This record gives sequence, C-alpha cells and structure tokens, in this order.
Amino acid sequence: MKSKKLLQLLTAAVMLLSSLMLLPCLSVSAADQEVTVNGLNYTISNGQATLTGATKTPVNLVVPSTVNGVPVTKIGEDAFYENKVIETVSVPSSVKVMEAEAFRYCENLTKVTMAEGVQSIGPVQFYFCQKLKEINIPKSLTSIGSQCFTSTPWIYDQREKSKNGLVIFNNILIDGAEATGNCKIPETVTQIVSNAFINSEIYQVFIPKSVSYIPPGTFSYCKKLAGVTVANPNCVFACMEKNKGEDVYCCFFNIATSTGGFNFSGPMRGYLGSTAQAYAEKHHVWFNIQGDIDRDGMLTPDDANLVLIEYLTVNVMNGASTMTREQAKSADYDFDDKITADDANSVLFGYLDALM
Repeated sequence: MKSKKLLQLLTAAVMLLSSLMLLPCLSVSAADQEVTVNGLNYTISNGQATLTGATKTPVNLVVPSTVNGVPVTKIGEDAFYENKVIETVSVPSSVKVMEAEAFRYCENLTKVTMAEGVQSIGPVQFYFCQKLKEINIPKSLTSIGSQCFTSTPWIYDQREKSKNGLVIFNNILIDGAEATGNCKIPETVTQIVSNAFINSEIYQVFIPKSVSYIPPGTFSYCKKLAGVTVANPNCVFACMEKNKGEDVYCCFFNIATSTGGFNFSGPMRGYLGSTAQAYAEKHHVWFNIQGDIDRDGMLTPDDANLVLIEYLTVNVMNGASTMTREQAKSADYDFDDKITADDANSVLFGYLDALM
C-alpha cells in the first residue's frame, strides 16, 4: 500500500517537472517575432503578420499576402511615415486594417490600389501626400479615419465631382469641407467621418435617421453654422472634454475658453426626449422640438390640429399656407419634405408618449 502511494507521488512529481520544463518553450512560441523579408519589416504575432516598415523601400510597394507562411493582415501605424521613395502601393485582400498615418507625408506617392477585403484605414492615412491622384475605394472598406485624404489631389478631384460638396463612398461621408449654404445629408449615408465638415461654410445641416453616431469635431469651426436638424432620436453625440472642461471638442462646435474660439448656439431641431435635445441642454444650445408648432416647448393636441389644418388647407382645399417657414419645417414631423395627415397623427402620438 505504501509503495503504491509512493509510486503515485513520484509519478505526479515527474508530470509537474515536465510541465515546468515546457513553460519556457511555450513562452517563446507565443512571443512576437520580428522578421525582415525582401527589405520589408514585419511583426508576427498569433499567426498573423503586420507590415511595420522597411529597411529598403521599393519605389513600387507591393504588400505580400503572406510572409513566412502566415497572412499579412495589417499595415502598422507610421509604417511608411514621411517616406520619400514610394510612388505606388498595392494592398492585397489579406490586409484588413491599415493603421493610422501609415503613409502620411509620402511626398512622391501617386497611386494606391486596395483589393477587396481591406476593411479599415486609420486616421490621416494619406495626409498631405501632395502627388496622390489615384485611389480606389473597395466595397469592403467600412471604416475610414479622420482626414485620411486631406491635402491630396485625389480629394480635390472628388470634391469637384461631388454633389453639394459631399464626398461619399460606401455610404460613408468622408468629406464635406467644400459644402456651403443649406446642406442635406442623403439618407443613404450611415457614417460621417470625424472632422468631415471642418471649416466649411454650411449654414444649415440636416442629419438623416440613417446616421446613428456623430463623431467629435464633425462640424468644427463651421463659423456660419446656424441650424442643425437631427432626425434620429437616438443618435449618439460624441463630446470629448479635456482639462476639466477648459477645452471642449464636440460635434458641432469647438470652444477654448482661454483663447476665445467659436461656439455654436443653435438652434438644433429634433424630437421631444431625443438625444439631440439632451445634447442641446447640456451645451446650452437653443433647441426646437419637432412638431411644436406654437413654440411653447411641448407637444400638445393644439400642435396636431395646426398640422392637420395646414395639410387640409394646402393639399385638400388648394389654399395658401398659413405657416411660417420654421413652422412648416416643424410640421413636417417625419422629415419627408411634405406635410401630411400622418404628420398630424405623429405629433398627437408624440404628445401621448410624453404623458406616459
């Protein structure tokens, strides 16, 4: 009996010792591996490779889909920052992410080809590539960082081709810097890139229900901006506050109390109880409730009656409108550019919802 227990203890000790001997080997296999192949530098980790730069940069950079038997899935941050050699770049379908500033300030870069499969390009990716005229945007690209194409001939060309100064790819509004006057963002847009409208001369902007998030600085320094309509009642508004509120970097305005700056004061328009109303109240922005025709700060049956009377007067009796322009905007409760009996019903339902 004793010998049997002793044998069990010895067996357990041997197994423990074997496990401890294996630990260094496991650590080595899990560690990142730095390799250089054909002059290009990579970090290999967890069976995937990230292109991090080059010891010998080719004029025509063709990123391989694999290196040392593992897929190349990323181009790393700052990988070719300020590179003066590269003229063309070809990115394979294996690469899913191009991290921030990978090709920023590449002064001789003229053409970028991205294969279907590339999903994300980080902020200021091709910033100030002053010779970059050709870029293809694959349908697989669903995330585009802030100011990726700023100061490139490509973005200038896209602005000239665009409608109303809006550059849109894959339902992403990537640039609106040249937009002016009254700007209506199309319902097809689902994303707006941070800083998309920076320094633009828009006066009014309509943000459709299809947009669920407005990133920081979207309308930074739009000094003529005097009205914002937000159709999505649950839209998320980004706002980053630094130094305990001293510098505020928000969706619709930039203000630095120590240096002056620009402050958007409204009005904003949206639904009663919406995130737009909460944002406006937080930042002391004048807010107009959609459907509040008599401007008493609430929805009532009287508002619904006014909308219905307007509909009957104009559309049934062919009479002249009795509403001001602002009242007509508010009466169009569903933002479909017409006043209908459905709008009146919606205002009434909004009143009832507020009571519950």
